[in-house]
Amino acid sequence: MERGVSGRRGIAAGSGGRGKAIIPGLRSLALVILLCGFGSSQIDAAEPDYVIFSILGNGMNPNESTERAEDKIRFSVQEIRKEFGRQGPGKERYAGFSEVLFPTLNVKPEELQSRVIFALDTAERDEAPVFFHLDDEHFWFRSPQLWQNPEMVEWSAFPKPGEVHGPIVPRYWLDWGSPAHVFPAPFPCFQSPAFRAEMGQRLKCLAEPIAERLKDWSKQGKEYLFAGVASGNETRIPDYRHGYTSYVGNPEEAQGMDVTQTPHKMVRMAREEIVPLGYHSLYAQGHNQQSIERLARERGQSEDQIVLELLDKVAHDYAEFQARTLNEAGIPKERIYTHFTSTSRPAPAAVTKILLKNRQPGLLAGSCNLAPPVEAAVNNYSRPGFTIVHDAVNLKDLAAQLGQAHAAQDGRAWGAVESYVTTGQPGVPQTEEQYAEYLGGLLSHGAKVVNVYGWNIPLEAKSPYAVKSSNVIPVVKKWLAGAHLPDKWERSSQAASLQARMAEFQQTIHEAASHGRNPAPVVESVGKELEPLLREGKFAEAEAVLDRAITQLQGGQPPPSRKGEQ
Repeated sequence: MERGVSGRRGIAAGSGGRGKAIIPGLRSLALVILLCGFGSSQIDAAEPDYVIFSILGNGMNPNESTERAEDKIRFSVQEIRKEFGRQGPGKERYAGFSEVLFPTLNVKPEELQSRVIFALDTAERDEAPVFFHLDDEHFWFRSPQLWQNPEMVEWSAFPKPGEVHGPIVPRYWLDWGSPAHVFPAPFPCFQSPAFRAEMGQRLKCLAEPIAERLKDWSKQGKEYLFAGVASGNETRIPDYRHGYTSYVGNPEEAQGMDVTQTPHKMVRMAREEIVPLGYHSLYAQGHNQQSIERLARERGQSEDQIVLELLDKVAHDYAEFQARTLNEAGIPKERIYTHFTSTSRPAPAAVTKILLKNRQPGLLAGSCNLAPPVEAAVNNYSRPGFTIVHDAVNLKDLAAQLGQAHAAQDGRAWGAVESYVTTGQPGVPQTEEQYAEYLGGLLSHGAKVVNVYGWNIPLEAKSPYAVKSSNVIPVVKKWLAGAHLPDKWERSSQAASLQARMAEFQQTIHEAASHGRNPAPVVESVGKELEPLLREGKFAEAEAVLDRAITQLQGGQPPPSRKGEQ
């Protein structure tokens, strides 16, 4: 997730054309700035709100035992209980816990069920509401019986005549820190019947003990102990044409760390890995190269744009499948959340026009594919859930998009299923005033659960993501005691201005390239200058860097530095 938790992503997005990559660093810049990426049943008006503290377990660590992970959870829940007190019935506000990323595909179904029961038992014993966050795509390297089945994995192109399947990329690059993590397993095919059957079995194993416990808790007035489940982990299909998400440079020189080996091993991205994915899912939907070309002609769009729109539907349908499976196994719709990156964009029409015009691989951040739109997170079996970073999202705009997508309660019941104590990704820790505005804004705009990452990051790590050294705890204590939090936070005006300038920068790069100029040196230079400024929250100085770069790309001399700029 932006986890390690030292450098995860958040709201990401994905040049037309499949020629030589000319702007590999731009994705990283936009990622940092864009990030820094329902059911129809009636909701009880007295439904409580939850702030959940996520505990780093062994979802991502392939070498940590289940026993060690349980020890972490047990100790951390006791800390949460000590900090916030007993969470008894009949309240409107609760603090609880979750484990970062239940490894849904990485362990055997019976172990999954055992871990769910352990979490439920912990919630009941310590009177602390539990929230489950299920990984749905990233981690299955420990299950070779699954990923070695060619019917379950993605392709980088359609099959050639006479071929049974398309080319398979054997490794998965996950950019949740530096260096990127590399897993020796292909990316799963969301549309594969075989993959869905396996995923469905595991979701049922997870849901059954929750549903049974809910029956008991309802009789005892303890149903508040189940805060919900997010099935998804920023659901999307990657594209490696420019390397992994935030890589800056020649993708053939991109390096990552294979963390499944002991000791960890540095590896380099191979030429056959620098490709898009998703073609098995498209093939399963009935598409081939000819149908893509036909749709592009009919709609007056590029083939890349057609593929992106189709992959958005793949992501939506996979999220809906997960939610439906959990709901049919007995979990109420109102306690199920999807998990997508928030694709809420800046409000100015001119900026939105630029972003939509360039909705093609390479011109925006991310794995070359834009994060699926807000509507992809909405279905009839769950509530929508998103990653929400402080300085990256316009909540008013997000609420409007949810309303347009016909989400339940006009878009005012959703989950901030991944959030941070920092102002951005990367970013500095929020002040107490900032976090009070942030949390108040989330809750007043419809968030029913706010899942905060980083509870058990040790203080000695001096991480900006560490909850226990942040200003979150005093704010949540005041909120639990009934304090009114500010309800008008939407997003930093400086961050919005910077995002708008980034869109202009992207457009200028596109224009320079179309006129035969090579913008890569400017992009690389800007990337090096922006990173430390954004980490320190110096948005005005970062905007000045973009101003000078835009002038350079337009063929002029860069203006003098602004007063006070580093």
